[in-house]
Amino acid sequence: MLVLTSFGFRSPLIRGKLSGVLPVKGKTVLILPFAGVNIKACAEHESEGLVRFGYSPENIFICEDLHTLTRLNYDVIYVPGGNTFKLLKAVQNKGLMLALRKAVGNGCTYIGVSAGAELATVDLQYVENLEENNEAVTDFHGLGLIKDVVIPHSDQRNIADQLACKSNAGKTRKLLCIPNDGVIIYDILKEQRNVKYL
Repeated sequence: MLVLTSFGFRSPLIRGKLSGVLPVKGKTVLILPFAGVNIKACAEHESEGLVRFGYSPENIFICEDLHTLTRLNYDVIYVPGGNTFKLLKAVQNKGLMLALRKAVGNGCTYIGVSAGAELATVDLQYVENLEENNEAVTDFHGLGLIKDVVIPHSDQRNIADQLACKSNAGKTRKLLCIPNDGVIIYDILKEQRNVKYL
């Protein structure tokens, strides 16, 4: 399952929408906090939100490197928001792309929030229309879990910028707009992907 949002579990609205949708009892969660300004603070805040949602604190782990990612078979990979290019660069530099794809392919639920939602797509160069590439990223390959052009916080974005994203990404990719209160769920384990909007 692939869950994409603009805001994460710190938001009571998002917690409410996902209540009953995501199983929590006994589930392990790995947080990739690399998009945050302060990685440690990001990890702490996101952990608090996950606990409020119902995950047990002892089942929440923070990703530091490839070893952390491959050490356990996590049930959930949680990628919170922040700077998209900082996140992309960190995931690339830490060699996490292949392991993340493999984990999701093996049934791990991927929850991407804002920048984490954008990371799920095949190519992120279109994001340069939305934020400055201050990390000087030149390899824009994302996880490739979906092909859509993901636009988080779409209700706060300029329509012209969103259309530029779609135009720059190519005709075959759909525009996937996620408003601040939106949740999109893909059932990516089925041959035909079912998409649900909450």
